[in-house]
Amino acid sequence: MSKIKSLLVIGASSDIGFRLTERFSREDVFIHAHYRKESENLNALTKAFPQKIFSYQSDLVDKKAREDFIKNVIANAKTIDAVAFLAAPTFKLSRFHDLSWEDIDRHLAIQLHAAFDIFKSLVPQMAKQKFGRNVFVLSSCTLNVPPKNMADYVVGKFAMLGLVKALAAEYSEKNVFFNAISPSMVKTKYLDSIPELAVQMNMQNHPLTRLAEPTEVVEAIHFLLSHSDYISGVNLPLAGGQVY
Repeated sequence: MSKIKSLLVIGASSDIGFRLTERFSREDVFIHAHYRKESENLNALTKAFPQKIFSYQSDLVDKKAREDFIKNVIANAKTIDAVAFLAAPTFKLSRFHDLSWEDIDRHLAIQLHAAFDIFKSLVPQMAKQKFGRNVFVLSSCTLNVPPKNMADYVVGKFAMLGLVKALAAEYSEKNVFFNAISPSMVKTKYLDSIPELAVQMNMQNHPLTRLAEPTEVVEAIHFLLSHSDYISGVNLPLAGGQVY
């Protein structure tokens, strides 16, 4: 069984990120929790475990803020041996011809450029210590035919998947693993910008006639971070049979 000692959660104020932080707070793990917007739940959890959870505010779109954040984490943590990357920009349905490059670039800035900078800083130490466990949360859109009117979102997720595959190919021999989880719609506030009718139709067409629960995603992440000593480079479907 993998034994991580220091976990960096990117996007810890999200519904899934908070529950993941909460899940690991019950274990002997130091948690470095990144957030962009204040979260009462995350603040309360940090105060409850002041010697175990350390929080950092940063807008990953801003290059200077991103660089300062990475420096602060490294200075405080010394080493990070696991990363859960959950950060994603706000979402909206848009036809391709209504998108600007700035829309796509925002997804790439957070989900590719920020991830690139973070892992470029952390991976050398993981490789040196011959241990690292890293998980990206993607989307079921990477598993089959992607949905319409989501080009910016889809491009961002596939860019992350390419990074996962490339890093897994290069660092698995160092016992530094990179994996992804691709859930279908999850019951979180991230869906607030999607029309309710679209959410209901998704549920009706789902084999289980429901959305995924955040805790179900958390348990999959926890498994890949804590119990996977022979899994690297996978994109794990978490879609209840909706896609394979």
